[in-house]
Amino acid sequence: MDDLTASSVALGVHIDGALGNDLLRKYTVTLDYSAGSVTFDRTSMVHHGIPIKLGRIEDRYIAHLNFDGVP
Repeated sequence: MDDLTASSVALGVHIDGALGNDLLRKYTVTLDYSAGSVTFDRTSMVHHGIPIKLGRIEDRYIAHLNFDGVP
């Protein structure tokens, strides 16, 4: 596990964890806010939702999310 302290300080927010490109390239990722879930699926599906833009710091991608109004 990587120490994400420097990235957290640079962004000004706490980062709980990171997913690598090796994982993100293999799966379709669906965030369901109402269910409070994230789904990783190997199949390509048509999703009813809103695409979000990922931020990037070097070789890491970041999703800026709010849960119950908390960033």
